[in-house]
This record gives sequence, C-alpha cells and structure tokens, in this order.
Amino acid sequence: MTVLASGTAADGTTWELDVSGNARDLSTMVSQRRPDGRKPWGIGCAGPAVEPGRRVKVCVSAADDALRTFIARVTPDVRAVVVTLSEGTREDLVLYGDPARLGARVAVLVYSPDLD
Repeated sequence: MTVLASGTAADGTTWELDVSGNARDLSTMVSQRRPDGRKPWGIGCAGPAVEPGRRVKVCVSAADDALRTFIARVTPDVRAVVVTLSEGTREDLVLYGDPARLGARVAVLVYSPDLD
C-alpha cells in the first residue's frame, strides 16, 4: 500500500488514505486513529478504479465511534471534486495519484459525524 494523503481532524483524529493496485483492481482505504489510540474500522473501495462508462466511483462510511469518510475515484478528465456539507460549507477536494498508474485520481474527505 502507498499513502496518498493524510491529515488530522479538529478532534485530533489522524487519518491516512492508502492505495494499491491498478485500473483493473484498485484498492483505496482510509484508516483512522483516535487521540486515545483506538483505531475505528476503516472504509475502502476495491475493484475497477472507475466502472466502464462512468466518470466517478464513490465510497462513504459512517460509524458511531469514527469520523465519516468520503472517497471519490475519478477519471483523468474530471478537473475537480466539490462537496457541500449539511451545515453549508463547501469543500474543494484535492485530487491525488497518477491516473496512468492507478486508472483514476482519488479525493478524500474525513469529516465530523454530525454532518451529512
């Protein structure tokens, strides 16, 4: 696995976006570590980077003890991924990865469980 992105949320939770594979079989996974050391279950997508005829593949997760996670895998022609959260903020996500190697670029958002 290769770490494509990482960050720290406002509550101190750290997270990493890991990828492995190629366009035919790409795995993208977000793991979290809470400030107390607990590791809630992660979220991931596996399979084709993006399904034939599509431009985006989205995976989302929510758990009682973890931050919510949004992963978008997009074709090279997609220029931006923008998410609007339920409290009205707009998040312009960074696109990571080499689409020639992975078959897609990957965007990630790790956010508070009280938002949609």
